[in-house]
Amino acid sequence: MSDPVARIEAVLEELDELHQGLARPHVRESQLLEKLRNRLEPLLEEHRPPPLDRGADEWVTELLATARYDLQAAQTLAASKGDHAPTVAMLLQMVFEKLAKAYLARTDWPAFVKHRRSHAVAKRFAQFLKLNWQLRPNVGPHSSKVLGWVVRLTEAHPALAKNGPHLEYPWEAHGRVCGPTRDLDIVNELRDAKSGAAPHLLRFAGHFIENFDRILG
Repeated sequence: MSDPVARIEAVLEELDELHQGLARPHVRESQLLEKLRNRLEPLLEEHRPPPLDRGADEWVTELLATARYDLQAAQTLAASKGDHAPTVAMLLQMVFEKLAKAYLARTDWPAFVKHRRSHAVAKRFAQFLKLNWQLRPNVGPHSSKVLGWVVRLTEAHPALAKNGPHLEYPWEAHGRVCGPTRDLDIVNELRDAKSGAAPHLLRFAGHFIENFDRILG
């Protein structure tokens, strides 16, 4: 049973059995609890990230390098003919998530080790920059508006906006199937040249990648 939802449902069934068993005479609690533990531990191990052997500096270097590669792809698409706003949005979300994790690795290694697979890191990072005014002069022009777009990009990740609206996949709403190509506000803002969202976000990301150490110094 590899589907996590199915495995969690199986554990819930075990909990129901535990509850019923405790209500029956001659059933030992320890046996029921041990059975439940044996079902939970493999599920936890499957989703627990492996320990890290390398240090923060190496992780920061590779995260920035990958963010730079994603940004280059976004810049190429944004400059080409055609409507690439949904893909540019996904790439930018990936860029800011990697920047957020690089920041976490540099400033709080235990938190990075624990949360390095979390998609919510970028949202918390953007909110942190919005609240810490002393960093604002170091993150480039239009920082307040851009950080708001970063938060919205992160909130649109399917792992966070599970039922939509979100990037990558369609969802159901208002009696129809919706999709990020036409129904996601942040994508439409990236598509709208008057909003300035796309060029500002691309410049901001590039500025942050190339000045990472100075910004956080």
